[in-house]
Amino acid sequence: MRKTKTKQDEFKKGILNYVDDLYRYAMSISHNVTTAEDLVSETVLKALENRNKLKDKTKLKQWMLRMVTNSFIDERRRAKRNQKVSLEKENRHKSFSLYEMVEHSSFTDNGTPEKKLIQKLSNETIQQAIKQLPDTFRIAFVLCEVEELSYQEIAATLKINVGTVRSRIARARGMLQKMLWQHAKESGIKMKAKPKKKEVKCDC
Repeated sequence: MRKTKTKQDEFKKGILNYVDDLYRYAMSISHNVTTAEDLVSETVLKALENRNKLKDKTKLKQWMLRMVTNSFIDERRRAKRNQKVSLEKENRHKSFSLYEMVEHSSFTDNGTPEKKLIQKLSNETIQQAIKQLPDTFRIAFVLCEVEELSYQEIAATLKINVGTVRSRIARARGMLQKMLWQHAKESGIKMKAKPKKKEVKCDC
């Protein structure tokens, strides 16, 4: 009995260690505080109720990220079926800066036109651009750039093959880059060069 209780306590402690990460991820894909909190709460409850289904305890975070993703997708589908339109204003987690994430991620390289463009745009502009990405691509992009999961880990989390992960992230980066350059053009921000267009096959 004591051994079982110890395992349960360790499992609960493991969940608590990842709550902030789950919330950050939920905020990144939902852009809404209430939704993010609901997603995390639901995920924690599911994790506790289904703890015996997790065979590899080292995959706890990945397992819960998958729960957040599935809950988010299910909620979006329900919203579309009911044709509900959310009028809630966008919220951000204070400790999370999308500007910093994009600026220091593999999305751009030092000295490239893209890097210089990012430095001229506001955090709000970048956040709005990421928000406009289709759910499928935004989720993969955030898992890669924010949660810093490997392609293999993302594939396991979303239950898709690695090739699809690469395609989705590449498409997300391409769309994001295009939106940011278009915004720069409309805002009168002058750049010496334009990003080269690359065709990316998506098997998603």
